[in-house]
Amino acid sequence: MIREYLNTNLRRKQIIDAISKIILEKGSEFVTIRSISKAINLSEAAIYRHFKNKKEIFIFLIDNLSINLIDNLLDINRINSIDDLFHVFKNHIISIERIRGISFLIIAEILSLGDSDLNEKLLENINKYLRKIESVIKKCLDDKIIKKSIDPHVTALILFNNIQGMVYNWYINRFNYDLIDKFNLLWEHLKHIFY
Repeated sequence: MIREYLNTNLRRKQIIDAISKIILEKGSEFVTIRSISKAINLSEAAIYRHFKNKKEIFIFLIDNLSINLIDNLLDINRINSIDDLFHVFKNHIISIERIRGISFLIIAEILSLGDSDLNEKLLENINKYLRKIESVIKKCLDDKIIKKSIDPHVTALILFNNIQGMVYNWYINRFNYDLIDKFNLLWEHLKHIFY
């Protein structure tokens, strides 16, 4: 039998994809080294070559999700108007919709585990995401695109919580409506904050 050996980064991505699928289909309690090995047709020993334990896998997953969320916020230097600000967040929602909100759903699942180390890692990564949103708001303030009374931190929290809530609701409703349409309605209410 010829075994296919993948480099560490490809194998880790394969493992992360398997975990994401298990969490979305069954829940985080079903994520075990055995279930991962079955999902990708790899021995448990081979998985341990890439990760020491399940917690290390979840930490890697959290970092991976955070990078994807942050990378999906477009280059803030393109913002020259309130319409550009809208398009930054709309494109962000489009990217979330494309992956079916997996980042926010997995965050909720990992929180449900109640592990303090994982919660700390989640908090660290959510704060990175919030700082990215804040940087978008600060750019708009500096460029006098939005009213000067805006608090970047509070506004970032409002946007994050609304986006997160929207994605959870969309998931609970089995993706049976257009997330972009919901965001457009949300923006109609939120845009009054900005000017």
